[in-house]
Amino acid sequence: MRHLGFVLTAIAIVGVAVASGNGPVMVRALETGLARGIGYQIAHELLGGRR
Repeated sequence: MRHLGFVLTAIAIVGVAVASGNGPVMVRALETGLARGIGYQIAHELLGGRR
């Protein structure tokens, strides 16, 4: 459920960016951040990190 809040926040940020005309730039930044987050999560799980 923790991820749901992140997803809803990201959707809201993209919505505001598109409405203000900065959509493509914001989407690219969001994709980069999401890719880093997913990469971190995968590495964390594979390396057996503790939370």
